[in-house]
Formats: sequence, C-alpha cells, structure tokens
Amino acid sequence: MYPQQPQHPPIAPVPYPPAPPRKRTGLVLAALAAGLVLGAGAVGTVWAVVANDTPSDARADAEAACGALDRFDPDLLLDEGPPGLVHTYRWGGAVTLADAAAETDEGYRPLAESLRAARNTFQTEFGVTAEVTDHLDEARRLCAEF
Repeated sequence: MYPQQPQHPPIAPVPYPPAPPRKRTGLVLAALAAGLVLGAGAVGTVWAVVANDTPSDARADAEAACGALDRFDPDLLLDEGPPGLVHTYRWGGAVTLADAAAETDEGYRPLAESLRAARNTFQTEFGVTAEVTDHLDEARRLCAEF
C-alpha cells in the first residue's frame, strides 16, 4: 500500500482585477471623420449626376450650402447617435455644395474655402476649436452677403 499524502486545503484561484473602462473618444472621432467624408462624397455624387453647369446653378448650390450651414449646430456635432450624425451630414453637405458652387462660379470660392478650412481644422484638432468656430463664422458672414 502507498503512504498517505498529507491533506491540504484546496487553493482558491486569485481573481483578476476588473479591466479599466475603455475610452471611446478616438472611435467616436474616427466615426465622425468618416461620416463627414462619406456625407460629402454622397452629396457630391448626387450633385455630379444631376448638375447643370450654369451660373444660376452655382447660386442655387451656394444657397443650399448656406441653408445646410444655417441648420448645422457644431455643439451637437460630437453627440452620439442620430443628432450627431445629422449635423455631420449637414456640415459635409454644406462643404460639398459650396465646392460645387465655387467650381462653377469663382465668386463662391471664399465660401468653399472657409467651410473646407473649418472641416480640415476640425479633423486635425479632433474637436470644435476656436479656429473652427472662426472659419464657420466667416462662412456664415459670406452666406449673409448672397
């Protein structure tokens, strides 16, 4: 017969500490940037399919860009879900329509440049900074002149 082994109490497993919560800021900003690009591309594609390159169309595009900009609220841009997406699409649409107007009539180039500068700064700074707001204010001022 074999000698009996000493009896020890079973060793309980040591629980791992819970993982810290993950920050989703990068994911949200990446989704917003992708939404801006996709929204602008969609509006640009539709415009390219139905466009008629006359000066009156340029004015209509500029007015539509200003209308989208008028309904755009940068404070809601970073909201998750439909409110944030709606404002992302409005901004993208305003940029694309202003670019379309500027391609047809050089008089709308400052509006397109202001909106593009605001978008590029937003994507570089990952937020609505004072510089983004300045560009948006300039675009709104130009819209008031049309």
